[in-house]
Amino acid sequence: MPNQTSPPPLSVFISYSHKDEDLREKLGDHLANLKRQGKIQVWHDRAIKAGTERDAQIKH
Repeated sequence: MPNQTSPPPLSVFISYSHKDEDLREKLGDHLANLKRQGKIQVWHDRAIKAGTERDAQIKH
């Protein structure tokens, strides 16, 4: 039987205005099932950890 592996999760970058943070949070709620299933991984600028170079992290 062949070894069946899942494809890696699709990276989803969310770009938004900080004044629309509530809408970004709602979008995150809607994407939660896909994240739990391992189909996507979501990233936005609020995920940058303290002490990390902000511009470098966003470019990465």
